[in-house]
Amino acid sequence: MHSTASYPVGGIVMSKQQNYQELYQLIGSLCNETITSAQHEQLQEILSKDAAARHIYFQYLDLHLELGQLQTEDNPELPNFVEPIASKRIVEKRTSMIGNQFSWVASLTLLAAIVVAVGISIDNQNPMPAPVVENKQVQPAPQENLFPTVVQTSQIRFTEGGATLRVGTQLEKDQQYALVEGELQLLFASGAEVIMEGPAIFVAKGGESLTVDYGACSVYAPEGAQGFVVNTPLSKVVDLGTRFSVKVHEGGETDVQVVEGEAVVHPAQSTNSSEVQALQLTQGMAKRFTQVDNLAVKEIRFDQSRYAKHLPDRVVAYTASAGKHDGCEDLTSVTVQRGGKQYEYQTEELIGVKVTYFNGLENTHCMTTALNDPDPLKLGKSRLSLLESDRSLMTGLINPGGSEIALTADPVMNSPEIPGVPNTPGMAVRFQQPVVNGPGPDVVLFDLHIIVHPVYGDPFHVSPVHFRPGLQSHSIDKFQINLSSAEALLLDKFMLYAFKNKIQSLDQLATLEVDGRALHVVRAKALATGIDLSDLGYKEGETVEELFIQDGLGEGGNIDPVFIAGLPRCNPSAIKNGSE
Repeated sequence: MHSTASYPVGGIVMSKQQNYQELYQLIGSLCNETITSAQHEQLQEILSKDAAARHIYFQYLDLHLELGQLQTEDNPELPNFVEPIASKRIVEKRTSMIGNQFSWVASLTLLAAIVVAVGISIDNQNPMPAPVVENKQVQPAPQENLFPTVVQTSQIRFTEGGATLRVGTQLEKDQQYALVEGELQLLFASGAEVIMEGPAIFVAKGGESLTVDYGACSVYAPEGAQGFVVNTPLSKVVDLGTRFSVKVHEGGETDVQVVEGEAVVHPAQSTNSSEVQALQLTQGMAKRFTQVDNLAVKEIRFDQSRYAKHLPDRVVAYTASAGKHDGCEDLTSVTVQRGGKQYEYQTEELIGVKVTYFNGLENTHCMTTALNDPDPLKLGKSRLSLLESDRSLMTGLINPGGSEIALTADPVMNSPEIPGVPNTPGMAVRFQQPVVNGPGPDVVLFDLHIIVHPVYGDPFHVSPVHFRPGLQSHSIDKFQINLSSAEALLLDKFMLYAFKNKIQSLDQLATLEVDGRALHVVRAKALATGIDLSDLGYKEGETVEELFIQDGLGEGGNIDPVFIAGLPRCNPSAIKNGSE
């Protein structure tokens, strides 16, 4: 007899039979990379409460990754800028358990493997039965064989030539990972979560343990994950149901700080620990384990800020429609973490902009527009619509002017320009309605970025249009979704349109004759970053109507804004369907 136990998920009481049917749909969405933030929270809650669900989850991911690898191996001549089909996110929302980007053979193989593993019926009309251990229909793999999976990343970079990780991949046993910068979140089969902060060196030794040779990590072990272990050169930290942080210094010294609950710290077997016994640490306690001749324990100041409860607020991901060739075209949604919670906004929910000023770079006279533009010589005033009113990630007003040094006073935007008082290079945008400064990013900016240009994107400055005491410019030199991010999508083919003269005003932008067009041969991706109005000095709850954007004149290229929008007012305590 199947269990009919129930528990709340996202405010809905769900039976286990319903849960396993929903579980496959959620995991399928995760693997297809179409999962919403609300679905992600639902999946995390199911996994935290049900060991059998975690077993199914890890088994599914193993099969998914193996099939993706097989597919890539079958195409050895695939250009290195084309992502394997199994990992693309050019999205039209799919609800099937298995994404339609697999070949039919791969789909049948994956489905058959899952059927054998959990004894389910292929008939989707019937409820998904819960595993019945008594009848030996399910034999969960030993926990120690289930290695952690990467569930989130933020601006990560690994050492050149070393092993790398991305969302959805599983750590390999005894494989050393050297995270140069950024942060990533690991999920273990027991439900334990670890956030690694670069620079860090770590190794997965077992299904419920992690070895940290250098760097910092934060651990959350919910109910059912007690016994999770973090090994360091000088210690072995055993969780007793808690939140704690570990920081390993270059010499092996280890700091352990307990934020909630309890943890027991044992001396490492490799140390001379004759005078040091296991220590039980409770909330608010902090110790440093150090060794010169013998292992010693020192009291250190408790610092709760060492514990990372979640990854930084940022642009997490976006989805886009498929273009006519082999890339994406129109932005359909963007997922942003604000105040520690993720919101998915559909494009129509975003606050659009109106371009109020434009003064371009001296040596570039181009703008991008779609490949199928009907008549480049008759664009006229519609050129502004390339940034103001379309959703395309291939159109925009590229190469605004810039400065190596950000503004410290109001930009000069006279029309026409006053002799002796040069206008400020850059561009100004006014939001269609005021943007409210809330937690995390308040504005999103997308940049068309050539794949051979600097990996982090082109630096730029964002400034108030009207300065006052307390306000300042903010410089961004790294996009949150950059060329190395798995979330950055390859764009469809696009055209470049050149002008005969430098564009120094909106009137010139509307009237200057196009000097020609050419298909851009080198491919590009759409990078994305959030702009937190607090970084400009605005107070939380304050509204902002205009911003001024300048290129940072960095090496390798210039910023090409293809989409700019404000985010709706954020209330992190009320998330509905992934967005407000």
